[in-house]
Amino acid sequence: MDLEAIKVLDDVMSLFHKSKDRHFRLSISVITSFVNYHDRRLSDDECDIVLNKLIKDGFIVKRDNAYSSNDERLFGDDYSLTWEGYLSYTVEGTYQLNHRLKHDEKDRLDKLEIATKANRRWMTFLTVLIAFGTLVAAIYYGIEVWKFFFQKCS
Repeated sequence: MDLEAIKVLDDVMSLFHKSKDRHFRLSISVITSFVNYHDRRLSDDECDIVLNKLIKDGFIVKRDNAYSSNDERLFGDDYSLTWEGYLSYTVEGTYQLNHRLKHDEKDRLDKLEIATKANRRWMTFLTVLIAFGTLVAAIYYGIEVWKFFFQKCS
């Protein structure tokens, strides 16, 4: 997910979070008028995608449609900020912050993996070196023991 898309998620969560109560009646046109994506207004389809992502993450819930007296759709869908969404935005931070923390953690793990590979190669080299030294020492002392017993017998 690119940073601009993550910023859109934060902007929509900010709309909910800045409302006086956690229940906020919201139409797609309200979101598209406040939120920009790549220096242009958010389209209705993109807005649906953003709202579905927030619903999937459990930060907002979709309520029944609001209709006027003549059965026209008045406000669009009614969305509410969940307690989890409120706490997530307030305590854990924004999508951008979480994305940056995950990215930093991934970088740290990548660096750790590179260091581990280097250490593993170095340990393999030292193990081979010790094995070679042990083999040379075994051959040397084997010859010395053979000389000791062979010279006594002769």
